[in-house]
Amino acid sequence: MNSGESVAFRHAEMDEVWPRGGDIRITGRVSGEGLDRLVAQGRVNPFARCEADVTVTDGHFDTRVSVARLVSACREVDETFDLYLTHSGSDQGRARVGRHLDDIHGKKRVFRYPEQIVDGVRVKPYFTENDNLSVTCRRAEQ
Repeated sequence: MNSGESVAFRHAEMDEVWPRGGDIRITGRVSGEGLDRLVAQGRVNPFARCEADVTVTDGHFDTRVSVARLVSACREVDETFDLYLTHSGSDQGRARVGRHLDDIHGKKRVFRYPEQIVDGVRVKPYFTENDNLSVTCRRAEQ
């Protein structure tokens, strides 16, 4: 397991991610019912958290998280956010967002996503060592 990366018992299989226009849009597949929130949970600061609505139709999910809200949630420090689908009002039964059901392992070394800059903070999705999706927020060089 990647240091700092949380363990989840199930995952939400990501199909596509689009970082553009001030949002990060993620689509994919998930099993289970009632997963209606995306939670971006901070690793450095456990109180750093950002949520977004999720639409689930016939086992397919679609969500978008605002880059500005992520920047606001990380406050004054650089932060890495791990992404989960969860039930409104509860983190029980959460599903880690990642991509595991394909033939590509080690996505961190293969896939690169563009960054977006908001208020001097570079925001960029990336794959972890475990092929889960996370987002970094780093202060841009002055």
